[in-house]
Parts: sequence; C-alpha cells; structure tokens
Amino acid sequence: MTDFRLTAFGILNAGNLPWSFSMLATGAISEATAASTFNSAMTSLFTTATSGLETMLPTDVSLTKTQAATVDTNLHQVSITSNANVIAGTDANAALPKQLSIVVTTRSATPTKSGHGRFWLPPFAEDTLGTGGLLGSTTQTHLQTVFNAFFSSLTTAGLSLFIENRRPLKNGTPVGTRKTLTTYDISNEFRVHRHRVSKIVPTRIGGNI
Repeated sequence: MTDFRLTAFGILNAGNLPWSFSMLATGAISEATAASTFNSAMTSLFTTATSGLETMLPTDVSLTKTQAATVDTNLHQVSITSNANVIAGTDANAALPKQLSIVVTTRSATPTKSGHGRFWLPPFAEDTLGTGGLLGSTTQTHLQTVFNAFFSSLTTAGLSLFIENRRPLKNGTPVGTRKTLTTYDISNEFRVHRHRVSKIVPTRIGGNI
C-alpha cells in the first residue's frame, strides 16, 4: 500500500489569491493512477451538470491544478505527479467575501475531535445564500450529489481516505495513529477561513479627527 496526499489548487479574486485543499489517501495503486483518479474526480466535482461546483462559484474563482504526492511514514512528500486542470466558475453573480467558506467534514468511526478531518471549499457566489445568511438548501443538496460521486470515484479506484494525529492525544494515543474516514457531511453554515483572510492586502481611506 502507498500513501498519498491529494491536493487541488486554484485561484480567486481574478488570480490575486490562491486557494487549495488536500486529503490523505492510501491504496495499492501507483502515484500516476492516484493522480489521474483524483484529477478526474475533481473535474466531475466541478463540471457535473446543474450541481457541479462551477455553477456555485463566481467567474473570478478557478480550479487550476491537481496533484498526487507520495508521502513517507512522516507524511513528507517524496514525489509528485501534477495535472493542469483549469475550470472557472460560471456563476455571474458577485462573490461572497473571500474569507467565507463552506467546510466539508470527513469522519472516522472515532466520535471525537481527533476522529475527523475537514477541508475548505473556495468562496461561493452570493446567490448561493439562503435564509438567515446560511447556504441555500438547493445548493447544499447539489453539494451532496457531487461529493457522493467524488468520494465514490476515489473508493472505486482503490483509494481509502485517512487522517493521522500529529501530536500525542490526552488518552494516550501515540503520534501517527491512523483513522480511516468513512463518512462526510456538509454544514449549511459559512465559516471564516482566517488563513485566506491573512493573504488579503487591504486598502485604507481616512480623514482628520
């Protein structure tokens, strides 16, 4: 079995800012096959008719590249296979604030904080908002549709997603204990991606006091 880090890269704000998300996977397949599988899964995630991510993203947000990196027992990358894959958002509405993101939570059988992972999606267009400032229910259902297919395609290709704790846990669990991810969920609450905000260089105006 070989361990991989699968990563999607993109740009937002018409190329001024990067976004990315990644996940760990293991499987008895080559790096090239893992890279091709992940690239195809990302293409479908973006372009599936009526429910793909491209329909939810403003036109200044794009996927640009996918990659699979083979990692060692310390999860350090030892080799990388990349695929250019440029897919822009198709929603003509204005973007929501760049720091607002929908989070995909991935879960293992361990019902604790250390038993789940998560990744942040790029910022959506403003018409994805529903009542109360939450993600609209139709958009949330579309996300379920495309992510069901996304994760299924990875599993069918022989990849199993997992997480590992980077520090010893209070219950005595040692560093590097692996947990297989078996389910996912998507909240309708937008979360603030602080690292994305830190990349924004603001302009200021003012006056005399």
